[in-house]
Amino acid sequence: MSALTLLGLSLVLQTLATVACDPSVSEGKETQVRTPHPLKPWESAYLPNSLKPISYEVQLWPWLFREKASGLFLFHGRSKVTLACLNQTKVIVLHSKALNYTKPPRVFGRDTLTVRKYWQEKANEYLVVLLDKHLEKGKVYSLHTAFSGELTPEMAGLYRCQYQEEGSIRFLAVTMMQPTNARKIFPCFDDPALKATFDLTVIHRPQHSVISNMPPRATSEMWVRGQVWLVTRFQRTPLMSPYLLACVVSDFRFIEETSNGVTIRVWARKQAVEGGQGDFALQAAGRLLHFYEQQFQLYYPLKKLDLVAVPCFDSGGMENWGVIIFRETNLLFQAGENSESSRQSLLLVLAHELVHQWFGNLVTIQWWNDLWLNEGFATYFSYLGNTFINPDWTVDSVFAANGLHLTLESDALANSHPLSIGEQEVSTTEHISQLFDNISYEKGASVLRMVSNFLTEKVFLQGLLSYLKEFSFRTVTYTDLRTHLQKAVNNQSAVSLPTNLKSILDTWVLQLGYPVVTVNTSSGLLSQQHFLLDSSSTVARTSKFGYRWYVPVTWQMNTTLQNMIWINRTTKVFVRKAVVKDQTWILANINAVGIYRVNYDDKNWDKLLILLMKNRDAIPVINRAQLIDDAFSLARGRHIRISRALETTHYLHTETEHLPWDMLSNHLDFMKLILSGSPSYSLLEEYILSKVRPVYQYFMELAWAELDTAPTDSCDQFAQEVVAGLACSNGLWECHKVARNLYSLWMAQPDVNPVPPSLRPVVYCRSVTEGGQAEWDFAWKMYELANSAAEAEILRYSLACSVNASVLDRYLSLTMMPWKIKRQDALATIVLVAQNINGKKPAWNFIKTNWATLISEFSTAEAIVGLLEGVTSRSYRRRPTGGKGLGQREDGIAEPIKVKVKCDTAGIGHKLGEQFTFHWWDHIFNKAAADIVVETQEDGVVLQKVTSGGQEEGAVSNKKPRRAAVGREMLYGRFVKATTLTPHREQAEAEEPQSSDSSDQDEALDLSSTRRLTDEELLRACGGRTAHKGARHGLTMKAKLLRLEEQEQEFLAKYGQRGRTAGAEAAARTDVGKGTKMNKWLAKGERPTREEGPGIGTPEEEGHRLKAKKHKRRREKEGGKDTGIGKRR
Repeated sequence: MSALTLLGLSLVLQTLATVACDPSVSEGKETQVRTPHPLKPWESAYLPNSLKPISYEVQLWPWLFREKASGLFLFHGRSKVTLACLNQTKVIVLHSKALNYTKPPRVFGRDTLTVRKYWQEKANEYLVVLLDKHLEKGKVYSLHTAFSGELTPEMAGLYRCQYQEEGSIRFLAVTMMQPTNARKIFPCFDDPALKATFDLTVIHRPQHSVISNMPPRATSEMWVRGQVWLVTRFQRTPLMSPYLLACVVSDFRFIEETSNGVTIRVWARKQAVEGGQGDFALQAAGRLLHFYEQQFQLYYPLKKLDLVAVPCFDSGGMENWGVIIFRETNLLFQAGENSESSRQSLLLVLAHELVHQWFGNLVTIQWWNDLWLNEGFATYFSYLGNTFINPDWTVDSVFAANGLHLTLESDALANSHPLSIGEQEVSTTEHISQLFDNISYEKGASVLRMVSNFLTEKVFLQGLLSYLKEFSFRTVTYTDLRTHLQKAVNNQSAVSLPTNLKSILDTWVLQLGYPVVTVNTSSGLLSQQHFLLDSSSTVARTSKFGYRWYVPVTWQMNTTLQNMIWINRTTKVFVRKAVVKDQTWILANINAVGIYRVNYDDKNWDKLLILLMKNRDAIPVINRAQLIDDAFSLARGRHIRISRALETTHYLHTETEHLPWDMLSNHLDFMKLILSGSPSYSLLEEYILSKVRPVYQYFMELAWAELDTAPTDSCDQFAQEVVAGLACSNGLWECHKVARNLYSLWMAQPDVNPVPPSLRPVVYCRSVTEGGQAEWDFAWKMYELANSAAEAEILRYSLACSVNASVLDRYLSLTMMPWKIKRQDALATIVLVAQNINGKKPAWNFIKTNWATLISEFSTAEAIVGLLEGVTSRSYRRRPTGGKGLGQREDGIAEPIKVKVKCDTAGIGHKLGEQFTFHWWDHIFNKAAADIVVETQEDGVVLQKVTSGGQEEGAVSNKKPRRAAVGREMLYGRFVKATTLTPHREQAEAEEPQSSDSSDQDEALDLSSTRRLTDEELLRACGGRTAHKGARHGLTMKAKLLRLEEQEQEFLAKYGQRGRTAGAEAAARTDVGKGTKMNKWLAKGERPTREEGPGIGTPEEEGHRLKAKKHKRRREKEGGKDTGIGKRR
């Protein structure tokens, strides 16, 4: 009996044994996506179930130089895949993309089989091999191929990376196979469920080293045309999915240590390694690996772990088994040069990829529709690992700032998706790529955190341990996880649930979104409702659960924690204890462990906000941040007034923790983008300064009088960073001065950077914003010279802060030069420019002008759509962990255009496709540039858009609308309802005359009755500052902010570029400005300067101006002279 036959028999037995013991088979659960296959299986999007790979032998020979004949960078390869035949077939179908087969495929069994025909089915990315006779069920065969491909710079498959070091250009070859790029390197069954072993051989030049999943087992020399090459053969891998195979060919250096028998190495550029930038990651990796072995009670199954920092890498990190590849910023850290924020981000990514060695590599998803089982677990346990390394970074606080916030933001959109979706919905590479988003990562982690909380960590881990042990080296679905967690619940009695775990979890996993829980302390009712940021949007996806959830509500009454309440997929539940009186207050969702927003009745809101002003520490810091986050989101969703959201910020002048400031900063980005160019923008800045100035001064006295030192405590550094950022970006003169001084010192002595790492984003950006060409040129020079990837990242961000259009145009042009700006950063840099108020139009024009080049260089639909979404959306944030997927837009328009972009990237459509794309995205860009405004009415509020033609779109009310353009003296002369909290607010309001317009009270804006603010209330609203004269007439900052939407309507009607016609017509209708210069300005769509005319000063100035004008007319009428009474002093 031949050796091949013996091998075949053993592999067949192994395969059959695996199938026999796999519960997915015994329970009727298929190992692949099973849909009816046509007579021509290559026409299906799914692989046929006739063959299963057992092992691969792959040889790769990358040429890190241009081939003379073609001028291309190429790689050559050979592969042998051993197959088990599960069902009789005459056709072999496996994945292949962009490969050139240099020899016809050959198939062997007991004898050589004749290949009648072979071809590549490009539509489904297959290699199809037709045979002259059937492969027999239960037998083993092998497929042999020889091929070549291009080493492109596309950062997918096996690609080349170009970088500079020590004055020379260097190249390396690196792989990125997830999710569906293994097929670009060698023909394979590129399906996560089809695990096999891999024997890899790589041919490379002697000056290069090669790293792969396993240690080398042999190295030999090979001479080709008088040149010597090394042939490195690696040990066989364990059973794993094809996307986990990896290799790196480079001249990198490494440092190493051994931890619990595992050799850990950090590889990077020579300068980075010699500069000690890999030391921190090396130490942390060993500790984290041991921590996770203890948590999962399973040893890391390999003998070595390589961590590789690559200059050109599109993702934050890739969890290839035994050789994890990172973007440089996520592995390299230089003490004294990198901030605490970058250290925390590095730890989160490192921990995330290490968790994948168990969740994803050892236990793998059966199909991509359950991607969250990989990414959700890796994200959740990365936060635990982060806290293990630095206990000051508590799990809940770090999670609330990152994971939970991204979850609540992304999943409040109508175009979100469930964690687990139907297999039939994920059939193409585009579908798969779109699942790498905040839902799979952050919501997956948030659900696991919530489940761990209501099950208790002990029960939760018991279920996970049995899950890991049973499915090691196998594949799973969501049902498997749910089953093992239910077993853990059944094996204990301490935790009781309102129903079985399936009923609870399915509402969170199998439907999109989450609820807003409303707590009514007057009636004792707790109710739930599907929360959407845009309450007028429609969710197209239906749910068998009716968008109701089993909601675990944690709560406390005053400072006493209460028993958990379950809302059991009902709209409301009555809780007798929740009926409270007097000064008793209720706080729900303690430490924000639940995935829901919380709203309260007005009385409880008032009590909580009074408590914040009196004793903020009575409310946990996470919940202080949660109150701000929930309130602003609820206001956007039109559940509460915007004034109520602003009230949650009243106490911030006493807040020194970073988390509440982080939450405010997140919402300010959105508000500023909407209000940019309007009078409300400066009012908002002034209000923010009134809150941030005392905290800024506190930190100045604490540690950094000149911003040149950083606090020793990491949490204080986080707070310093966000507070200084808000102070500078909102115009605090003291912050501007010290930022300019520090930047000037650095420009004078470039070798000595006086700016603390945590403040560099603030100082650099502010200096570039206020500086000229010299400041920008200096930042660019330091970007080119930066040896630290983190420092280069900060500079690249800061270069987009310029307000000079020509400078931004120049910066945009540099994105097309990969030797200037790395290819991995090009599209992100364009988005950064677009996020600058002054750069949005230049960025959009740049895209349209360079469309053909962008399509050519970035040929994937995901990359182009991500760029378009980033440029046209009002807010755009990349996942902090550097995830592989795209974010989501609020308008949900990305999906239909992806098909068109894909056509363009495939080279079809040409001018028609280009025109269609620009027409569509011009519309979206204009939509993003237009501001959403609120028109006040006598008895209501209507939300409407101002379009480019000046026409107004929106619901038509049966009430007569107030005139669109009102004089500023009218606008600011009206008294606005006080929202400053006092213990006797209700009594004070009861004593005031009430307006007959009562229908406004439940609207999103506070348009109810008005009263004059007392001096005591004004002092409290301003954080203890002396009230100015205008405040005595109801012109406080709070009063102004209550009219943000009204002022925005006024600005658009009068001055907006998009509202010229409407503004002119409104000016003609109103008495204000008739026969004056104002009418001419409005007709032209121009905004007058303060020196040119009325309607542009502060409320106090306008009041004095009108008084002076009135007094002058009276004196002239009486024949007297103007005494100057009423003039501004």
